[in-house]
Amino acid sequence: MKIYTYYEDVGFKQQPELIEQWSISWQNNGFDTEVLTREDAKKSSFFNEYYDFVQEIHVAVKGKELADDSYWMATQLEIVAWHTIQQSSFVSDYDIINKNWKFFGALPSKVHWRDSCCPCFASGDSRGWKRYIEFLLKRKDKIIEWCQSENTKTRRTEFGDQDFLVALYKKCFLSSLLSVVDISRHHDRICRHYDPDELQTYKKMQIYHLGHSPTWTVAQKLGYKHKDLELYRVIAAKEIIEMQK
Repeated sequence: MKIYTYYEDVGFKQQPELIEQWSISWQNNGFDTEVLTREDAKKSSFFNEYYDFVQEIHVAVKGKELADDSYWMATQLEIVAWHTIQQSSFVSDYDIINKNWKFFGALPSKVHWRDSCCPCFASGDSRGWKRYIEFLLKRKDKIIEWCQSENTKTRRTEFGDQDFLVALYKKCFLSSLLSVVDISRHHDRICRHYDPDELQTYKKMQIYHLGHSPTWTVAQKLGYKHKDLELYRVIAAKEIIEMQK
């Protein structure tokens, strides 16, 4: 079984080191790993259309385009990178660290978001991602409406792939969305944040998510400065891998 992640240099320190730990953690549990980049995203027949779609939504919401080299654009373009994956496979952010989760059997073509409306861990193949992208493209007005509402409430002006998924979940009939994707959540076993203080409480955790915000909460408790957050994410990944032994 294969799992992919997506990488662009968006200025986070230790990105390559964290990707290395991501790869080790999954390979230790029987997965082949591969890192996709914007060059892979450009191989998708949807690249130009989706890129323009993202920019049109940002212009509608904040009056200007999203910076091409931003973190937010990178999160968007991973969607079209996934479209280039021919065989049904897993995809994840590179801060999804596998402690001891294994998978046997076949995966369906249909996109399956495995952490509710967080796109950090999913599966599908080219046909499934094609259906999802086409679903997005046909609902630009719904996404703009949600992003405008979010901008009014929080003053946010940049939106990633998670925001577009949440917009669909909030603004579309759930039955129509679920005809295109599956959505599940199992925080007792996968994708919960990593906190060493909770290791006894959540003994059955198999996959951890080292997301920026919850990991910073833990790092603060341990005395880290914010400038060292990326370093701590690598350290935390190594701690999770050490638990595999």
